[in-house]
Parts: sequence; structure tokens; C-alpha cells
Amino acid sequence: MVIALIVAGGPVNSTRMGCSGNKCFLELGEKPIISHTVSSFYAHPAIHRIIVSLAKEEHGRLHALLESDGLPPVELCDAASTRMQSIDKVLGEGRFAPQDLFLIHDGARPFVTLAMIDDLLEAINDATTDAAVLGIVPKDTIHLVDDGCIDRPLDRSRLVAIHTPVAASYEILCRARRRAKAEDYLDAPGYEDSAVIRAGGMRVKVVPSSYDNIKITTPEDILLAETLVRKKSLV
Repeated sequence: MVIALIVAGGPVNSTRMGCSGNKCFLELGEKPIISHTVSSFYAHPAIHRIIVSLAKEEHGRLHALLESDGLPPVELCDAASTRMQSIDKVLGEGRFAPQDLFLIHDGARPFVTLAMIDDLLEAINDATTDAAVLGIVPKDTIHLVDDGCIDRPLDRSRLVAIHTPVAASYEILCRARRRAKAEDYLDAPGYEDSAVIRAGGMRVKVVPSSYDNIKITTPEDILLAETLVRKKSLV
């Protein structure tokens, strides 16, 4: 079974976005960001279940939005105080088989495509791979910094900006998280899902993403996202 887990809890105030409330409900085109995100997974025939991690007080709001879009209701789980804890809460409900495949995705990343999902599903079927994640080579030169000054440049050909979804089985996710909790790095800075899996000694394959697969984090991202929505409508 393939399960899309969309993490859309977020803080009450999206500080980097400069807005009060959950940024996933900001309007993008003619509907909220979260509606675009959920629609992408409903459109893929391999997805059997969609679970959204969201603050309890926003469950009814999401159901109403999806109903107005003519989409079936999703399964909802109350979000925790952090992203990683919210995912833990879903996994801890114990209603999954070890081989169930999760696609863990950011609620504020509305431009994932069917082709990207196809590529992840193909990659995760490789017997040499434990997990797969979308990623892309950064456009900018990246330097390490020491005390506010440039230390040295990093080889851009070996760098990747991690996107979502992350694809991994329930068994792999649980095994990696048990170790992360035991060694106290589950919520450490820089540790998202693919990093936790890799730190657990498992192999994570990087699948090419697109520069369009942005996570909406700042007001400038909304301007870019509006352009991408218009571009998508012309295809």
C-alpha cells in the first residue's frame, strides 16, 4: 500500500511568512496552498491513502475546502509541536504493515508532479535502496562560514537541496526513528526525514526534482508560486 503523509501542522503564526495562522491555508491562485498539495496526490493512481497531519482546530476547515473542490475527505491526524514529532504521531498509531510505503511531503510544497512521484516509486523498488528523496543541485555557490567570514567553498556537484516527498517503508521509518530517539537527534537542526534514515545506517537514493518544486516559506515564495500556478494552467 502507498500512503501519502502530508505534514501541514505548522506553528500558529508562520513567522518567516509574516502572517498569523497556518501558511498552508494562504490563497494561491483560486484555492489555498494545501488544496493544491492534496490534489497532486489524489491525481496519482498509485496512492491508496492520504493522511494529513494538521492542528486539530483546522481539521474542519480542511474538510470543507476539499469538499468544495470535489475531492474525497482525507484521513486526519492531530499535529504535534514539531514536524518530526507530528510524523511520529502518525507512525505510532500502529495501523500500518511493515511493507507499507510512505511518501512524506511538506504541506506547503504544492508543485510536486505525477512524474516526480513516479520516479520516487521506481527508485524505491531498487533492491539496493532503503529510501528515496527528491533533491536538486543548488544554483548558488555554497560556502562554509566561520565567525561571519567565508571559510571555504563546497563542491556544488556533491551538494543537493533536499525536497519532498521522501519515500520509505513503514519498517524503515520506524527503525531509523528508534535510533534517532535513542541517540537524541530526531529533532536536531538539519535532520529531516532522509537525514534521519541515512544516520540510521541506511541508503537513501536522490531522485532529481525540479526547481519548481518549491516550499512556500516567505512572501517572496508566494510571488514565485503565483507565477508557477499561471504556468501550470497554460500546460
